[in-house]
Amino acid sequence: MSTRLFRRYIQYSLCTMVFLVLPRSALSVSSTTLQCSEGYQAEIDDGKYIYGLFETQELLEPCLYDSDNPRSFFVNDRKLYRVPYEALLPHCQRVLFLNLFPDDYCRDNFWYHRVQYVGTDKGGENLYRVALWLTGSGRNYKKLAAVNPDREHIVRIGDIIKIPVSLLIPAFLENDRVASKNELSVPDRSDNEDTRAVSREAPLCIEGHTQNSDLTYSSDDRGRYALYRLKKGEALYSAVIMRFTGRILAIEVNALAAQVAERSDIIDVTDIPIGFGIKIPLELLTPEYLPPDDQRYQDYIKNRQTSQEYARKVSAHDLTGVHVIIDSGHGGNDPGALGYYQVVEDEYVYDIACRLRRILLQSTHAEVAFTNYDPHQGYSPRNRASLASDRNEYLLTNPHFRNTDSTRSAHLRWFLANTLYNKWLAAQKHSDRIVFLSLHADALHPSANGSMLYIPAAEMCKGSYTIRDSFYKQFAEVKNGHYGALSSRERYQSEAYSLRLATHILQEMKQLQIPIHARKPIREFIIRKNKSWVPAVLHYNAIPTKILIEVANLKNKEDCKRLKSPEFRESLAKAIAAGIQAYYN
Repeated sequence: MSTRLFRRYIQYSLCTMVFLVLPRSALSVSSTTLQCSEGYQAEIDDGKYIYGLFETQELLEPCLYDSDNPRSFFVNDRKLYRVPYEALLPHCQRVLFLNLFPDDYCRDNFWYHRVQYVGTDKGGENLYRVALWLTGSGRNYKKLAAVNPDREHIVRIGDIIKIPVSLLIPAFLENDRVASKNELSVPDRSDNEDTRAVSREAPLCIEGHTQNSDLTYSSDDRGRYALYRLKKGEALYSAVIMRFTGRILAIEVNALAAQVAERSDIIDVTDIPIGFGIKIPLELLTPEYLPPDDQRYQDYIKNRQTSQEYARKVSAHDLTGVHVIIDSGHGGNDPGALGYYQVVEDEYVYDIACRLRRILLQSTHAEVAFTNYDPHQGYSPRNRASLASDRNEYLLTNPHFRNTDSTRSAHLRWFLANTLYNKWLAAQKHSDRIVFLSLHADALHPSANGSMLYIPAAEMCKGSYTIRDSFYKQFAEVKNGHYGALSSRERYQSEAYSLRLATHILQEMKQLQIPIHARKPIREFIIRKNKSWVPAVLHYNAIPTKILIEVANLKNKEDCKRLKSPEFRESLAKAIAAGIQAYYN
């Protein structure tokens, strides 16, 4: 055998031995296609380009950032839709990625990515591609290089790349592998606890509180920010400002929209392209939308979890033994908000309160008390579209108060509620069978509509009320009432109970097709003038189960039209009553 042939033989033998010895996961792969679920596949090309393959347009549209022209992704010769990873919404990106990289896992504060694909001509995985896939921006490759110094230039099959969880797209922080009915299913690979794709404690899924997968986090020379890509039909005011900052007053929404537009280099807020990246400074975000490494987010998670420790079901058949206090907002010399078509807050919420009282007394065994009373109308609903405004209402304190001052009126309401609570508690010893409902109508940004519910945030209800105004001392409710500080247990218990009740009422509103606020309809506090607080009727109220319901936005014409309908006001009352019954059943 010639020397040349002998060398070729040795090379061939060595290559064969390597092929047989190496595990399958370590073999060089350039391209592959994997089935994710029926009608949906994940594809990687040249080791660096990820695509979603969809058999139908119906499957595709819910996954696109811009669903205006899905046909542009159709590939005639393959008879399917082939969509680049970057054009898909985060939850769909997650499905693709976890199918292509089933060995990835999260532990402590890092996501561990195992390199599995190579390509031709400098193709395949590298720090830039991994940063693009998992953090939403290839620019983060420098940050990955800092924690993976030996992987900066060359990566090989089987190498592990570490990604700090603070950089991850929030969709990758979710610990559930089963998508909702509107999402695509992901195979369950969570049998091995060590390789489960969980980055931290369960990302809050407590009835409306959840880490948002539409945001990615980054920073520039002006500081850290959250990036949101605008979707079809969305406006900066509603989709970004009201949703992520918690601001809902028109003047504040408009001011923040201008601030965020300037931060994002947006010239015309009425002409923002679909998919445009909007930068929201972290200091403007409400806690649940902050990145996982932010202390405020961690405190938020801790507080919500503490609250849930006290959540428990309370049963009372047909509301037997249940007492309901209905606080109809404003009245007397304080009409509240003024809306379109001469809708005045105090008159319309009083009518809803009267309807709620009638339903509870006729359909259940609950006992009902009011804090506010109109002697001319009594407790009878008015079946008219237009409800004339008057100043007849007064608080049922001893002596009565004509609502000549809105601040004093707000405090006297919880003094009165606490007096009733102590009276009933002494008689029946069941604090969890007493409910407080405060009914209002808000005046928000005109683009907002529907009902919104407030519950007391436990951490914002610390301390007791100090009486500095001698005016209050004339009232028996103040002299004999409870206004001491609530214990930590009482505060967290109240948040948990109130959240359960608010959730049930919200579900009943949906059943009766009553519009609800599109951006977080259940809230723990109000944000105005850069300050956050719990309304006084909830803050100092000793009743464990208590909520404030904003039935509508009086600066929205459609909401005002609905309120003028006696049938709609009846439906609102039915939904609230049904929610209370569901809470106790």
